[in-house]
Parts: sequence; C-alpha cells; structure tokens
Amino acid sequence: QQQQQQQQVLISGSRDHSIKVWSMEGGRDLQCTLHPPHYDGVQSFAVAGGSLFSGSRDKSIKKWQLGSAWKMQLAVNNAHTDWVSSMVNMNHNTIVSGGRDGSVKLWDSSSGAAIGETLAHRGSSVNSVVYNRINDVIYTASSDRTIKVWRVKPGTMADAETTTV
Repeated sequence: QQQQQQQQVLISGSRDHSIKVWSMEGGRDLQCTLHPPHYDGVQSFAVAGGSLFSGSRDKSIKKWQLGSAWKMQLAVNNAHTDWVSSMVNMNHNTIVSGGRDGSVKLWDSSSGAAIGETLAHRGSSVNSVVYNRINDVIYTASSDRTIKVWRVKPGTMADAETTTV
C-alpha cells in the first residue's frame, strides 16, 4: 500500500483579491495562485476535509479542492450582505461564517447550501467566529464589544449567553 506524502503549505489571502499557496518545504516558494480570484479582498479561510473555504469583501464564499489541483469547486455569491469577515469549520459537514452585516450563517460544506442563520450582532460586524467542539457551541466576537455563545440546533442557532467585554 502506497502512502501519500502530505505537502506542507501556507495559504495567504490578500486585498489584491488573490489567494496564494506557498510551499513550506525547502525555499518557501510560491506554489500557485488560485483562479478565478475573488472580486475584492480575501478576509477569511476555513479548512474542512479536503477543501479550503475562502471568504471575501465581495460577500462571497468559495470552495477549493486542496492538494495538487487546487480547483475551485463552488462559489456562493452574496453569502452575506456585506464582507465575509470570519469562517470556521464546525465539523466536516458544516462551515460557519460571520459577516460585517452582523449575521452568522451555517453552510453545508458539500453543496454550499445555507442550513441556518441568525442576526448575531444587530448593527455591528461579526469579527470572529470560533467553534468549541467539546461544548458544541459557537462563539462570536463583534465590534459592539460583546462575545456571544450560541448553541446549534438542526437548522437554527439559539442564543445561549452574551458577555460584554
């Protein structure tokens, strides 16, 4: 049985709309630039299974095949009504995104279909989303100076607790 060697890479997103894959082996050379690019700056990434998800100021989320091909598999245009500011892999089936529009959305990582959403921070940007696997909760941090904790139920998110910092 032949064992595949995993390559060590660094992935960067930029305000020039590009996503670049850098080899971390040897000289840290540019391996490739992913195409087609986003239409505005790249703000966030999440990895789930064999896929990379990118979120952008163009309000879209793109799914890319990890590995030697690096092909775009799907694009969700207008995923949010403003920038996609943060993303996290909740499990291999679900991606969570936070937007500058104050919303948090759940996405099926295979099809790109929206499977849940809530207006997490009314009138303020969601700057960060984090998933805690042990407690099965999502944390959101916002420009409104609050951190919220969300319990996920199938297709919905229920507000569990709010902490002001």
